Amino acid sequence: MDTFDFEELRTRREKSQITNMYFEILACKNQQLQRHYTGAELSLNLAERQKHAFNMVQIHYLTEVTVPSARKRVVESYDIGPNNDDLYPNIWPPENTLPGFQAFMENFFDIMNIFKDALLGLLEDHYEVSKGRFSALHNMAQNELRLLHYPDIKTELLKDTKKAVRFGQHTDFGTITILFQAPAGGLYFRSMNGNWNEILSSKTDAIITFGDTFERWTNGRVHAGVHCVQAPSQAQDQTGERYAIAYFGKANRNQSVGVLPEFANKLESPKYEDMTAEEYNQYRMLSLY
Repeated sequence: MDTFDFEELRTRREKSQITNMYFEILACKNQQLQRHYTGAELSLNLAERQKHAFNMVQIHYLTEVTVPSARKRVVESYDIGPNNDDLYPNIWPPENTLPGFQAFMENFFDIMNIFKDALLGLLEDHYEVSKGRFSALHNMAQNELRLLHYPDIKTELLKDTKKAVRFGQHTDFGTITILFQAPAGGLYFRSMNGNWNEILSSKTDAIITFGDTFERWTNGRVHAGVHCVQAPSQAQDQTGERYAIAYFGKANRNQSVGVLPEFANKLESPKYEDMTAEEYNQYRMLSLY
């Protein structure tokens, strides 16, 4: 798999007049993309952005990357994985900075993993596969939990996608995603007929969507949900800030994301090539970022 060339990025930073940028704090191992905090492209200089970062001694890399176009991506996020993940270790703020945060989030991660397994059990019943079939493919809990914050912004910028975007249209990489959002609006899903529908919910509602892996496992019988985050339909001149929490259910990294035997059809060739979940994740990350 290809790797990110951080030296090249540093060279680009030094040679460029940076006006639009995003900041990534990465825990890197062999220069592969890891758990990270990504800051919104706000008009903040490096010193101001570091105020929102953790103890910089504990951060392996802080990179400033120029955006390839004038369009700003206005979102910041913080990713968390299982606490025993040696390949992609979590980066935690010091305990004295956010007391109790790590313990709370680790417990929440485990609770969401139980919720995810319960949903997979319902899907096993629905698709009449053996009990525990789907959950066994996730039994290493190599899922991801993402905290998202979308700063307030002028609505006119979001309505011109060449100027700014909160999160462009995409599908999630994993099997199922569990999403909680504050009731601010702005989340849209594309229907099978191509129409975009805004999904409004309360902060206690869980929005469940399928990801790429489940589509691949079922040979396209299930479609991954295409969605985006933009200006709410009822937005005025200024679009207020938005908060969301996404829990991405993911198959074990060494598990194939090719078509499962239960969904193979002798009359139809597999639509998706065989590769591991880790290979697919890296492929998607590299293609997007």
